[in-house]
Amino acid sequence: MDCWFYNSRRSACTSLAPGAADFFQLQQPGQLGNAGRNILRGPNTRVFDFSLQREFPIRENVGLEFRWEVFNLSNTTQFSLPARDFSSGSAGSITSLASDPRVMQFALRLKF
Repeated sequence: MDCWFYNSRRSACTSLAPGAADFFQLQQPGQLGNAGRNILRGPNTRVFDFSLQREFPIRENVGLEFRWEVFNLSNTTQFSLPARDFSSGSAGSITSLASDPRVMQFALRLKF
């Protein structure tokens, strides 16, 4: 994701909207701006985790449990928040992922 909000220092943003004004502007040191709190939102998070479990009784007080767990079953890409340092040229760009791709794990547990 090259340009989450407009920043004229980034060439990807200027090619999308030439002549547009910056979304934010740096203030002088010690001076407060007029932007509210929490006005920026990041990309959505869509995660579907899944689990199957089966218990096998061996004796009255002994049992075996098998578990299969899948995290991010649909393997959906989860982007992290855009860079928020407006003094750098990378403001508004997303350069990393927020979570892992699909992860599976198996477990076998003996209960007694």
